Order: sequence, then structure tokens, then C-alpha cells
Amino acid sequence: MPPTPPHTGPSAIPPLPADPATSTHYLDWVKTGDPGAEATAAAALADMDGALGRARDKPGRFVDEMARLARRLPEAHRPRFWDTAGHRLAWFAPRHAATAYGHARDAEERHGLPVEAAHRRENALLFARRGALGAKQVKAHQAWLAATYPAERAHREFARFVEEWAAGGAAPPADLHTRLRASAKAAGLGPEEDAVLLGRALAGARGTAVPDGLLDGAARVFAKAPPPAGAGTALAEIFPTGTTDGAAWLRMLDAAGVIDAMGSGEARPSGGLAGWLGGFARHYSYTRVAYGGIMRQAMPAELYAALPRLTPRLRAEGTEVVLHESRFRGASHFDADLVDACLAEGVPVRDPGPGVPLHFWGERSRRDLNALAADPVLGGRLEGTVHAARRRGTAISLLPESPGVEKAVHERLVALIGEVAGGGLGSAERAMTTLDELLDPPTAAALEGIGPALGGLGLAVPLARTLAAGIPAELVWPAFEAALADLGEAPVGLTSTWPVLTVFGRSRAIAVDHAGRRGECAFELPAGAGRCVVHHAGGDFLIGWADGAGGGVVRHAFWAGDPGTVFEPERTIGLRACHGRRRGGFGYQFETPGGRHDGERVLRPGGREGIGDHEHQLTDGARIWSAQRYADSLDDWTVFDLATGARSAAVELPGFLASAPPEGERDDLELLSLVRLPDGVTGSPLGAADGLAGFRVTEPERGRSDGPSRWTIEGADGRRATFRHEQDGGSPWGVIRMPAGGPDLVIAWNDHNAFLPMPCHDPADGTLLWEGRTFPSTAVWDKPDPKDRPLLLPPAFWHFLVPRDLGSSRALRAVDEAAARALLEAAADTAPGGDRRAAVRAAL
Repeated sequence: MPPTPPHTGPSAIPPLPADPATSTHYLDWVKTGDPGAEATAAAALADMDGALGRARDKPGRFVDEMARLARRLPEAHRPRFWDTAGHRLAWFAPRHAATAYGHARDAEERHGLPVEAAHRRENALLFARRGALGAKQVKAHQAWLAATYPAERAHREFARFVEEWAAGGAAPPADLHTRLRASAKAAGLGPEEDAVLLGRALAGARGTAVPDGLLDGAARVFAKAPPPAGAGTALAEIFPTGTTDGAAWLRMLDAAGVIDAMGSGEARPSGGLAGWLGGFARHYSYTRVAYGGIMRQAMPAELYAALPRLTPRLRAEGTEVVLHESRFRGASHFDADLVDACLAEGVPVRDPGPGVPLHFWGERSRRDLNALAADPVLGGRLEGTVHAARRRGTAISLLPESPGVEKAVHERLVALIGEVAGGGLGSAERAMTTLDELLDPPTAAALEGIGPALGGLGLAVPLARTLAAGIPAELVWPAFEAALADLGEAPVGLTSTWPVLTVFGRSRAIAVDHAGRRGECAFELPAGAGRCVVHHAGGDFLIGWADGAGGGVVRHAFWAGDPGTVFEPERTIGLRACHGRRRGGFGYQFETPGGRHDGERVLRPGGREGIGDHEHQLTDGARIWSAQRYADSLDDWTVFDLATGARSAAVELPGFLASAPPEGERDDLELLSLVRLPDGVTGSPLGAADGLAGFRVTEPERGRSDGPSRWTIEGADGRRATFRHEQDGGSPWGVIRMPAGGPDLVIAWNDHNAFLPMPCHDPADGTLLWEGRTFPSTAVWDKPDPKDRPLLLPPAFWHFLVPRDLGSSRALRAVDEAAARALLEAAADTAPGGDRRAAVRAAL
């Protein structure tokens, strides 16, 4: 039989703990009211102590463990047991403490247990002042008070409860104003009582997720009766969190008279009024969205309506308002509308510098932005923001008659004109295209002096500069060109088994190396096959293909020497054409005696291993260093000995890469390259020393750069160049010297485009000379390039390029402006419609 329930009179309820974190309330209660069960209670409390060690990291699991313990206890014990668990949780996990409190009250109701009123009342206050009661418990406690005490006493106790609960820091329920009205009305009190209690409750809710519904309800209350005297400053510092833009809070402050009190100086938020305004922008410039992200949001109309009433005080303070900060780490938001509103009122705004751009709301903007545009510093910053959002025209098109914007637009156009007048042909062509887009009628009319500068523009100087530096048509790999000509079908990809390059279509493949043709094969794919790929290994060809609807992943393969045996490769991630540093590793994927090394193992004819994902490889001819697609440190690299087949962890990198990078620099491990050139290969345009060729690419260590971020590229033969990080500039992989002299040029690649452009820059000023299309892939091979760029080899095979015609290269090195102008005129005569730019692109 279950034990007799203990006595529940006043003497049976021990005092509540002074320190809830060490509460033994359940055991104290059992000692008083049910001494025979003391051993059971002590054991349960010991189990609770043991579980508390894990509760800080996983409080939900702790509550689940307590539920299992509670089910083994007598029914009359459960309310005190759960209260004790809640006491223990309240100081570090208030939300889960509220769950425990709810279980205690459920146990009392479910099992019809008597309740000692004073204990229930004081226990609720204990939980409330710890912020460990939710909206559901607030409602239940009010109902219990109303059922237990006369209306006047019930209201007094509820008012006390609300004040303790507000001090505990828990977010108030959305219907608190209606609950206070119901309680006060039952006690015969008017709206003045509501305003006092609600003002105190909200004043204690600083930094909590106060619901907008409660704030709007409070506004209605305060419109009838003001909050308590002196509450204005506290109400002005609530800054409700949660998914809100602060509009409801501003409506409540306005109804309570706090906006006017701040404007007059009667209410003085900590940090001053400038700090308050900056705090509003910091709290509400972003809002949380689904799945943990954040999103910019515009300031509410209520803020713009309040600003003129705050302005006199803001101007009197004379403190710059900080409007660009956010409460979310790593986020910043410089709202052009809010900045304009402040400047229009004569309120100074702190300039965060060009690293924090203004945010322009476009068609959703609430302001004309005239005050911002007129600012001598921020007006130019606004031009950059509007320019980034425009499709055609300039910021002048949207913000006419704005001197600051006009000045910044003029500077932008002058810089573009400079590119056309003296940059490389690639930069000049981009600049001319941009000028065509920018010079709409409003811009041309506003910048009257720009006409003469535009009138003398032409491509003669950029063309001369580019031809004198060198163009890709000067270099050729005869064996590869012969393979393309002999393939007999449109090629769809290239794969590397360096020094072998395989070019393949959908029925034939040809492998070539520096000396000539290595092999070829014909094959037949099954009907409906999707993407295909062909790799050369050990004198044979591995042919793989994807299912037509398989998303491009190679699922099936056979060897050309045994076409009847079709199998599913074990590893498929590397079964693809060269298509970037993480898809083929620039072509540095190496041949080994009798096979092909994929960074982990050797694939030999007949093997079914497939190819893995060790995309980065280096070799000194005796060993191969390899790493997976994302290499952050030397620890990511292993070494394979070609003679013994042994693999070990990398202790250092090979060749000249083993030396330490320059002081203050760090290696970009994904851009390094090293290879031993085959016998007979001399005069690589990328340079070599003692038979080794390749490049070290470094950049400043994090926090060490005091200017624009840049790379340093150093070749095995000592050639060296620097290259700045620029939008669309690409990542550098080498320094090339064209036939018959000329400057060192930086070759890069750009992975922000499906065609993976390969730009060539003059490192002297970073100008773009020309751009090719690189790393052929089935994804884009058969698609027309909108810029008609020439198709270039993977970087590893540029070592095999030789001059096409040295005499022609010498003539190009000597081209001057006059010769370039004559070439342009001749090109215009043959180009459709006289389009000089199209003719030049075709010639290059």
C-alpha cells in the first residue's frame, strides 16, 4: 500500500531556501511531514545532485531524468521534488526551471493534493524573481490567486508577483495589460493602477523579448493614464529583443510621453540621447530570419516621426551619433535613410570609414537623400552605394543636383577614362563597356566638362601596350594542336596524368605529352549516357560516364583495353575533367611507373579504385606531395615515394617551397605548384631552375597588412611579382615571360564565373591585358562564351608551350601607338559594321 500522505498544514511546509542553487526543500519537507520516507527522499536528492553535473550543458536532458525519478516517488512527494529541481535550475537555466515549476503544479492538480496557500504564494515569487516563470504560469498563478483570496487581496498579491517577475528578467506575456486590467477592475481600481503596475513591469523588462502586442496594449493604457513618475528613463532603455523593428516600442514611448521627455531632457537615457539613437539603430538594423540567419531591415516610420522632436536635444549634446553598429557579431549596417534624416536635422553622424558602405534602399527609400548627398565626405560614399545598385546610368540619374554625388561620379568616370587611355586592352575594353552603361543623358548633362575627355578616346594605346607585352596566340604546343585537329569531333574535356594531357570527345580520346602522341582510343558510350570523362593511366584509358539524370556523377566505367567489363568505380569525386584548382588541381596530377597517382593510391589498367579527391599535388621527380581540395596547413599534406611506394606525413614541402616564406607572409597552399620537367623540355615560359618549375604564392599574415591585400608570386628560377586582390582580378598562379622579351606578366584564374576566365595582368599597375577561357569542362564546353575568349591549357601544361613564330613576337614587342592605330583602322575595315572592338577580340 502507498504510504499515508504527509500532513500538509503550515507546520508541514519547511521554509523556502535562501539560496535556491543549494535547495534541499524536498528532503526538508519529507523530514517534517513523512519521516518514514526520508531514505527514499535522500536517495532521490542524491540522484538529482549527480544529474546536475550534466545539467548546465543539457538542462533538457536533466528535466527528462527528473521525470523518470518523479514517477518512482509517491504522488504526494512529487510537487516538492519538482519544486526542488526547479530551484536548482533557476540560477542557470530559468526556462527549464519554469518547466519544473509547471510539473509541480500539474502534480498537485492531477492528484488532488492539498496546497498550503502561503507556501504556494511565496514559492511562485521565488521562481518569478529568478525569471523562471513563463506566460503560462503567470496566467495560472493569477487564476489561483483570484480563486484563493478576496479580490482586493488577490490584486495586491498579483501586483507583487508582477513586480517580482519583472525584476527577474523574463519576457512578459503579450496579454499582461489585459490581466492587470482584469485584476484591478475586480479590486475596484481604475486605469491609473494599470499604468503604474504596467510601467513598473515594463521598466524591469530591459533587453527581453517584450511582445509587440503588449507594447501596443501598453500604449493604449498610457494614453489614458501616464506611467509612474520617473519611469520615463527606464522605459526608454527597454530595447526589446526578438523579431521586431522597434516600432511598437516607439509607439508606446510616444503614448507615455517619453519621446517628448527625452527631447526636453526630462528623461535622460544612459549614454545620452545620441547613445540612445545609436542604440536603436544597433538593435533594429537587422532581424533574425528562419534557420538562424539575419536580414537587414529599414528603420520604422515611427523613428523618423520622432526624430524632429529629439533633434534640439541631440544638437545640444553635440555628440556624433554612431549609426553603423549592430548587435549581431560581424554585421554592420549604415542606413542611408537614417543618416540622411540625421544630417537634415543638423545631427552629426560618425563616419565609420569606407570599409562600412552606406546601404541604399532604392525604390523602398523613405528619404530623398539630399542632405546625405550634399555631405562633403558621405556624399561621395553614397555615390558608390547607389552605383553598385544601378543597372544603367550613374548615381546622378537617381540623385540629380547633388554636388557631392556629382563630384564622386566625375572621379569614377575620370578613372575609367584613364583605363581606356593608358591601361591594357582588357581593362580598356571593360572600361569602355562601363562608360557606355554610365553615360546616360542625366549624367552627361550634369557633367558638362566630361565631353572633351571622351572625344579623344580610342583603343590605340591599350592595343599597343597589350601587343608589346605579349598575347596568348604567340605560344603553341604542336602536339596538342595536332590532337585537337585529329580528334574528329567536338572535344568535351581535358584530363591530366602529367606530363600526359588527354583530350576527349564522346567517342574518341587522344593522349599527348611534351614529345608527342602517347596513345589514342575509340569507345562507345551506352544510349542515354550523361557526362563522360576519360583518364590516361599506364598506357590504357579509363572511360567513365554518368547516368543521363544522375546529376553528372560518374557511376559507370570500363577500360579501353577491356570494354566489355563495366564496373562502378569505388571513388568518383576525381573522375572529371580539369576545371580549377579544386577540380583537377591546375593539371598537376601525376603519372607514376605503370599508372596514375591520385594523391592516395596508384591507378593501373584494370583497377576499379576510381579517383579520389586529393586535388593538390607537387613533385620533385622522386616523391609526390598531395593534399585534399582544402589544404590549410602542412599537416594536410602527405608524401608518396615513387621508388618504394611508401607514404608518410609531410615534414616540409619540396624544392624551393621548403624555405620559410618572407617575413610577415604566409603560403597560400592551394596556389603552390612544383614539378620536375621531363628531359628535353627547356625554355618554359614559366621558368625553371635545375629542372624544377613552379611557383610559391604568399599573402600577408592575418592582421599584418596595412594596405590593400595582395599576393607575392615567386618562381623556381627567382622571378617575382606582386599582385593586388581586386574584384574579378582572379587568384594568381604564375609569372609568364613571352617570347622575344617584354615585361613579366601575372597569370591568374577566376572561379566566380562558369567559364573560369584566366586573366593576364601587368603587375606594374595591375591592368588587365587580355583574358582567356580555361579549364574546359563538359558543363560549359559546348556553350558559347559571351566574351569569345580563347580556350587555354591548364597551367601545368604551359611548360610545354613554345614560340609560334619568334619573328612575329619580335615585331609585336616593338609595336607603338602609331602601329596600333594602323592595325585598328585595318581591322575596322574588315569587321562587321566597323566594330573595332569586335575585330580586336577576334584577332587576339
